[in-house]
Amino acid sequence: MRADAAPLTKRGARLVLLHEGDQIASRRLLDVSHIGVFGNASVRSAALRACFEAGIAVLWFSYGGWFAGFAGPLSGGSVELRARQHRAAAIGAPELAAAFVAGKIRNCRTLLRRHGGAIEIPSIRHGGSQPLAFLVEPSRRGHRLAGG
Repeated sequence: MRADAAPLTKRGARLVLLHEGDQIASRRLLDVSHIGVFGNASVRSAALRACFEAGIAVLWFSYGGWFAGFAGPLSGGSVELRARQHRAAAIGAPELAAAFVAGKIRNCRTLLRRHGGAIEIPSIRHGGSQPLAFLVEPSRRGHRLAGG
């Protein structure tokens, strides 16, 4: 989306570019991987906050393309989360292992929606309302991951 001195704002789950109050372009947040702001354009705080929540980086450049600054979401939370996941996995908790796999698959689906274009993404639900419940099946020795 391009326009000189146009503010970028958020409306619903979309980023909207305005020019003299009129919408000139719009993109779904899911379809945006990063934002480059060149020259005298502006990003409103609601759009900036939505970008941070969605993990989208915002970079500022001069009119000539010289890098001026960067704003992005805090990434420190995932480090502690990952450490807790590995500690829990070390004790041998199969329910947690299945939840890790389900989360990773959901993340892959998000990345495909964001960067994959017009490809078909099949549903990962299998019966019931629990996503990926089919990955964990009971056995005589407790639970085990399906296929293992």
